[in-house]
Amino acid sequence: MSAVSKAWKRSLRALRARLAARLAPPHTRLLKSRTRAVASVGGADETGHAVVPLRFDWDPEVVALLVEKQQAMAMVVAERTECVVQAGPFEGLRYLDEVSWGDLGSKLLGFYEEELHSAITRWSDRDYDVIVDVGCAEGYYAAGLGLRFPDARIVAIDIDSRARAVCAGVLEQNGQSERAEIHGESDPASISAMLEPFDRPLLFVDCEGYEAIFLDPEAIPALDRCDIIVECHDFVDREITATLMRRFDKSHAIERIDEQARDPWKSPWLSSLGALDAALFVCEFRPEPMHWLVLESRRPARA
Repeated sequence: MSAVSKAWKRSLRALRARLAARLAPPHTRLLKSRTRAVASVGGADETGHAVVPLRFDWDPEVVALLVEKQQAMAMVVAERTECVVQAGPFEGLRYLDEVSWGDLGSKLLGFYEEELHSAITRWSDRDYDVIVDVGCAEGYYAAGLGLRFPDARIVAIDIDSRARAVCAGVLEQNGQSERAEIHGESDPASISAMLEPFDRPLLFVDCEGYEAIFLDPEAIPALDRCDIIVECHDFVDREITATLMRRFDKSHAIERIDEQARDPWKSPWLSSLGALDAALFVCEFRPEPMHWLVLESRRPARA
């Protein structure tokens, strides 16, 4: 039995155990938030009448079946690609058949968070001396950005011990272990000390709402010379985006990138799938339309 098949069977056993214990399956905590009223997302139709966005509740067991199906498809892709990313800015990245967050199949075929590809590509000629990935999960961005910036130090941070273990494996797969370090829980003071020796840092931040606390230039003065990509979890706190834009308005050029629809059929790997399988394959199970801020420092790298 291949390593991929064994990993798939382990994930199935874990999922069935969660269902048997009547625990929420992966992503259910976020999906439940679909039932909340979100007045700020509404708009008006062509007649001027208010439009209230639709929200639907999901049966956790239905969600579990969808996740299980998606994982099954991802494992087939992992086996056929030998866990090498096939497209996108991290093409050629060697991965593992384990994830702690997000979908393996989308990452391997280059669909995952596709909206960020242009920003990552645009900055590829910069001479970053350190990459700090806050909320690194299994290291998709830590190792992927490390691939694009081969001279940069890599710092990966995640509070989950399993995520850190998988991240270490991904870094090792790509020959990056010697220039990388992995940390658990961090605070602004420790990040500030971590950034101090470096002249041109790149930060990638995905920390489930903590970004409003973490990205504080008063607590971390070095942020003014950092280029930053941050996922905004406004469903945790509706003030996150406004707060970050206000904090970085003078020190950074700010671009907001909104989540867009995926076209799975543009990939030759998925071109023969039916509509349901194709849509499910690229589904990221997000609680609502998400967005990111791309913060480009106005200051030159420290001499």
